[in-house]
Amino acid sequence: MATVSTWPASARAQRRGFGPNPDPAPSVFAYGFRGFGIGLPVGLATGYLITRDGDWDNTEWLGLAYGAGVGAIGGSVIGLGIGFYDLAQSRPGVGMVVLRDTWYGVALGAAIGLVAGGLAVASNGDWESLAYGAAWGTVIGAPVGAVIGIIEGPTVRDLAWSQQNVSPFRFTVVALDSRRAIGAPWDRPQARLSLLPALQGQF
Repeated sequence: MATVSTWPASARAQRRGFGPNPDPAPSVFAYGFRGFGIGLPVGLATGYLITRDGDWDNTEWLGLAYGAGVGAIGGSVIGLGIGFYDLAQSRPGVGMVVLRDTWYGVALGAAIGLVAGGLAVASNGDWESLAYGAAWGTVIGAPVGAVIGIIEGPTVRDLAWSQQNVSPFRFTVVALDSRRAIGAPWDRPQARLSLLPALQGQF
């Protein structure tokens, strides 16, 4: 004896117009925003390292502003370019992995730089060592993360595509609780647990 069971998957409601809902669909602009978030801290750190002279005057503040602006604009443009590259591929996904790992490299590099700067503060008492370490960590972490993303991008993409092609049907075993009366009609029914093979599907 075998059984077949199916269950409905969660449906997405259509909103704002005809056709499918476009909100959960991927967009090239997501790459641009990710590039903006990467370029801003990298540009800020670069501007600080270039103009740093020990005195916080107008020149140094102007360097920070220019660095942040150029980094944000450049990061957005690079992110959009990576997005269009992904869009042109038959199996996209590598570009977003590269941007993700670049951001991870920036975050990890800044954290390590802060720790190194804290050790420097403990030895020389100069609190600017925190900013100096974080800036160097950010600038170094970005290209390191990008290289790691380029290396692991194809593997992550292929794994994600293979998971999307998994069959919605699978074989399993279900337990059925059946109750039947044994003995006289007035006796209490006894429970019996039965294990049956089943084919489960999702629609």
